[in-house]
Amino acid sequence: ELEKNKSAEQKIVVFGCLPHTAYDHLRNSFSGEIISVRELSELAKQLNITTTERQIGYSISRQLKKADRLNYWLNKFFIHDPYLGFLSGEPAFYLNIARGCRGACAYCLEKTARGSLVSRSVAEVKAAFQSGSAQGFKIFSLNGDDVGVFGLDQGENIAGLLAELLSVYGDFKLILTEFNPWGLIRHQAELAKLLISPKIAHITIPLQSGADKILRAMNR
Repeated sequence: ELEKNKSAEQKIVVFGCLPHTAYDHLRNSFSGEIISVRELSELAKQLNITTTERQIGYSISRQLKKADRLNYWLNKFFIHDPYLGFLSGEPAFYLNIARGCRGACAYCLEKTARGSLVSRSVAEVKAAFQSGSAQGFKIFSLNGDDVGVFGLDQGENIAGLLAELLSVYGDFKLILTEFNPWGLIRHQAELAKLLISPKIAHITIPLQSGADKILRAMNR
C-alpha cells in the first residue's frame, strides 16, 4: 500500500527493531532500503542528516484530561509535590542512561533488536541531570531497556549512579523505569540505603511470574 501510494520523489526506508528481528522476512517482502543501525548518530549518517547536538536528556508534553488538569492546578498551588505534578502532567526530564541488556530471556526479542548493554558513564548522566535541573525540571525519569544493569559494561553500576544523583542538592524526584529484579538483587545492600530516600518517587519492576518453574522456562 505504501509503495503504491507514494509519490515518485518519495522513498520508503525501514529501520528500527524490524531489520534486527525479521531481516529475511523483510527482505523477501520489501525491495526498498533497509537500515540496520541501533544508534541515532549512525542513522543520521545513513540518511545524510546533519546533527548539531548530542544529548541524552529530553522532555515530553502531553494533552491532559479535565481531571488531570484539576489535579495539576491543585498540586501547583496547594500541595507542591513534584511526583504528583508528574502524574497530572507536569513536564519531566527523561534521561536515557543505557541501551540493550545482559539477559537472554527465552520469549524476548529485545536483545536481538537492541543489542548488548551499552551504558552512558555516571559523569555523563549526572551532567545531563544537572542540565535538566538548571532548566527548572523537578522530575527526572531514568530510562533504559534494563536500568538495573546500568554501568556493568564499563565498571560502574546503578547504585553508584543513584548515589551521585541523590548527592545533588535540590528539590527533585527520581523515577526508575524497567528495573529488572536481578539489578535489585545484585546491588541490594547499597540500594537498601539509597531507596529509602524521599527523592526516589517510583520504581517500575517487571515481575513476569511468581513460580520458579515458569521463570526457569522463561530463562529469567
